[in-house]
Amino acid sequence: MLRTPPGYGFRMASSVERIEWQIVAAATGALATVATRKALTAAWRAAGRDAANAEWGTWGEALAWGVAVGAGMGVARVIAQRVAAAGFERVTGDPPPVAAAS
Repeated sequence: MLRTPPGYGFRMASSVERIEWQIVAAATGALATVATRKALTAAWRAAGRDAANAEWGTWGEALAWGVAVGAGMGVARVIAQRVAAAGFERVTGDPPPVAAAS
């Protein structure tokens, strides 16, 4: 049996803490999604292109938009998770609960 060395402070998160973390993470992710989508649309328009929609002029424009959205959302997700984790730890004094391994 593995034991946690003294001073390392490992403990199991309660179900309330897990639910709190899920709410914080979901809210942060939703805000990041909206902000990123608005920023990408503004950048796309600033580059002289029409607003992203279903009627693309060329395959190249459609693929460029898809790559930009995919990369932008991926980066936004990582940043949102890190910001949420830092905020959760600042407020509670403990790191966010880790998802249980299945």
